[in-house]
Amino acid sequence: MMTALGDSARYAVRVTVMPFKDEDTPMKTPLRFLLIEDQPFYADGFRAAIKRRIPGSHIVQVASGGEARSALKSCRFDLVFVDIQLRSGSVFALLDEFQRSQPQLSVVVLLERLDALLLERVRNSFARGALLKNCTEDEIDTICRRITDNAATLDLPRPAPMADVEMLTAREVDVLEKLVEGIDNSQICQACGISGSTLRTHLRRMFRKLEVTNRTACVVKAMRLGWV
Repeated sequence: MMTALGDSARYAVRVTVMPFKDEDTPMKTPLRFLLIEDQPFYADGFRAAIKRRIPGSHIVQVASGGEARSALKSCRFDLVFVDIQLRSGSVFALLDEFQRSQPQLSVVVLLERLDALLLERVRNSFARGALLKNCTEDEIDTICRRITDNAATLDLPRPAPMADVEMLTAREVDVLEKLVEGIDNSQICQACGISGSTLRTHLRRMFRKLEVTNRTACVVKAMRLGWV
């Protein structure tokens, strides 16, 4: 059963409650997690998902880079999750600091959306991988299992393409690529040489084909299908 945690859809964590897939290979416990997140709704949902999925684990939540430094001095963590949009400062500067001071640390960046340029920066940083903030418990479980197996790199899970999804036209693909860049509607119109009315028509058709209702969900769905 799919449920949402938190009072805001923007920060909700989708969770699927189910037993471990392989009961013969349980994860080592207790695992210790550090969550660097300054949005209370999301932090509460993510902590609940970890607790539900990985019984016996311990998770510490802090809201800034300074609090994270203090936590890391006092405790060893198996995995650190950090929100890419911390208001207290640059996450990439924090990652550089972690690389210098604790090179053995395993860090996963939490993304609000799949932005191609942002993902490239994450790949080139100290982080071992990235995870969407609306991830499922299966995806959390996969990352934690790979950490215990000492996997070298953690990737954002991408489900296999769905055969029954109607393909985009060439012009809709052009619009989609601009959405991935994160530019606004006026910039998309200028780049594609189309009017605002035409852009809205393309967006409506793209949303219908992908069964989504907004730009962010459109980009996420398209990237998970491997279209961009």
